[in-house]
Amino acid sequence: MPDSIGPSGHWAVEVAANAGNMLHGDPDIQQILHTYHVNHYEIKASWQANEDSETPFDHSLNLPELQAGILYSDFSHLDISRPQTPYTSRIGHILTLYGGARLNLYRLHRWNLDFSLQHGIGYCPNPFDEHTNNDNLIIGSPLSIYVAGGIHLGYDISRQWKLSVGAEFKHYSNGTLDRPNLGANTVGPTISLKYGLQTYPQTSLNEEEVESPPLSEGDRRKFFYVETIAGLGMKALIDRFNVYHTSYNPVYGFPTFLVTPMYRYHLLHATGIGIDYTYADYVYKIKEYDHIKKKEAGQKYSPHILGFSLRQELFYRHLSLNGAVGIYALKNTGYISTINESSVYQHIGLRYNTPFTNERLFIGYIIKAHKFSKVDCVQIHLGYRFGKVAKY
Repeated sequence: MPDSIGPSGHWAVEVAANAGNMLHGDPDIQQILHTYHVNHYEIKASWQANEDSETPFDHSLNLPELQAGILYSDFSHLDISRPQTPYTSRIGHILTLYGGARLNLYRLHRWNLDFSLQHGIGYCPNPFDEHTNNDNLIIGSPLSIYVAGGIHLGYDISRQWKLSVGAEFKHYSNGTLDRPNLGANTVGPTISLKYGLQTYPQTSLNEEEVESPPLSEGDRRKFFYVETIAGLGMKALIDRFNVYHTSYNPVYGFPTFLVTPMYRYHLLHATGIGIDYTYADYVYKIKEYDHIKKKEAGQKYSPHILGFSLRQELFYRHLSLNGAVGIYALKNTGYISTINESSVYQHIGLRYNTPFTNERLFIGYIIKAHKFSKVDCVQIHLGYRFGKVAKY
């Protein structure tokens, strides 16, 4: 079975529309946002392995679809304003290029249930500007990180046409690479229509989906290994923005290190306990801003950040999705961190595992957050796996 994504497989094109509502539980959002409706329109291409291109990963994930698309998000109906500002601020629209995957959860005759994930980069022509767009604290920079997820119920109209309805969550933010960064979160119903460029080879659309064959013994191998990672973290400081309230917010870089004993217990899955260390020398700038805001009293400042995390990784061919939930053992970074952050942190990221090293060497990135909602920083990672590896 070839391990590359070539032309062999099932190709399709799809159009979709989503009627979203901005989530506005954050008190800072409530102060500036007075209407909430957002429309999303997208066109995408998808690829699904067939008998000539499938791998054990495709079998284990029930033949997922890989996607690439263009999304137009219309934020023009939002009323963004505060009484002290003599004009209405705006987001206007965001144009996004993304990649993603659709995981098939269950099929019964012509009906099927699936879950989708999307990730990309969006462009907004109307980010925050202290002179002309002062109340748009939602989108702080022209480029935003886009993340979305949804669940859908589909119906096969014919061998090439499929109609789906569902619900989707969509998120835009700059990952703290600029300020402000309240972010745009929408949720709402979706409808889509897909056309397959080839007919699917089921003997009948009324038959239930055939179960994938069981994994071979080679695919069930279980083993331990150790991940070591050196990374570069990047963030702009909300502490500075709260002092000067301008579009100029320098990005601070800082080193991060991670060591994780991992256990690969399945073709798709590995889990482990990680030790996370960051040398955050930007804390000395935070101390300056706390002094200006008269918030320095009683605060502690140290560049050393140490945490322990429970980590999980999901593998598909040479890509993997990794996530973690951790708790700090050491962290003293000033006044704002006592409000916006917590003792628990989260990681979510994507990796490419290089085939020429038997997937020992990998590159990737993570987004670090607190309270499962507030992004702390973006980190670029270079890592290496020591110990046993398997050729899947």
